[in-house]
Amino acid sequence: MRGNWTDFPWFSCSASIEEIVVEEGITTIGSHAFESCENVSAVSLPQGITVIGTYGFWGCESLTAIEIPESVVRIREYAFLSCVGLTDVILPDSVTTIEGGAFSNCPGLPGNVPVAKDTYSQHLRWVVTSDGVMTVSGDGQIPDMGGVYTEGEDGEPYKGNWNSLWISIEDSITKIIIEEGITAIGRSAFGSCGNLVSVVLPESLTKIGDTAFNYCLKLSDIKLPAGLLHIGRGAFMDTSITSVVIPENVEFLSQTAFPDGTEFTYEKTAHPTGTPLELTGNAGFEVSANAHRQNYVMYPVEDCGI
Repeated sequence: MRGNWTDFPWFSCSASIEEIVVEEGITTIGSHAFESCENVSAVSLPQGITVIGTYGFWGCESLTAIEIPESVVRIREYAFLSCVGLTDVILPDSVTTIEGGAFSNCPGLPGNVPVAKDTYSQHLRWVVTSDGVMTVSGDGQIPDMGGVYTEGEDGEPYKGNWNSLWISIEDSITKIIIEEGITAIGRSAFGSCGNLVSVVLPESLTKIGDTAFNYCLKLSDIKLPAGLLHIGRGAFMDTSITSVVIPENVEFLSQTAFPDGTEFTYEKTAHPTGTPLELTGNAGFEVSANAHRQNYVMYPVEDCGI
């Protein structure tokens, strides 16, 4: 079943269709297959279906429930767009990929329904549920995405995240949970998630890359894990964070990691003999001849949050 909306023989009578039964032997629901069948209230799909195509059920406004067969592995983008009556979706674990927007404008879905889901390089898995919660699991590093932190012609920080794995649904993400096993967050990984308000980081995390959470404008609080070593340039720039505790194991803290005026509390203390803190990056340092990657200057104990 493939083609444009008007290619299908039921196009002219789509408004009169109330039930769709797809029989055994069909393996793909093609793009636009049942688009705007607005009076369809029931759909039956057979085992053997592997893909539900782009806009496959777009605008089926009367559809209230759908059970996805266990043979399905991919639901393409906007497959159930504007199925405004949809309140019940049964999704088997066999579905490994749900492309962004697959369930956009389905306001009746309960909060635990996966609306976007995928894997990356066999070691990283992520899912976003209809309540805006994103969970990332696996091991190793979340890859670099987007652009390098630069300034545009107008002097404003560059906002680039064009190759994000989740760019199509980033505006729907309100909470991110990164599970144990993830060791690094790559460049611009979650940059521009403009509605993000909460982030949970694992104790296994050692590095937060450049601009990792840049332009997450509603993010106002972050708890950094004890094992963290590196906080990159612009990592939390252009957020609403006003204070943060820097764990004592941190070795690199960029000067531009947090918004201007952020109040820092350092768990690392100065050595009583006057040895400089082993903390690079120049954040809050008294000497700043180089804006990046310097090894200045000793903080008195009373200035270290002790």
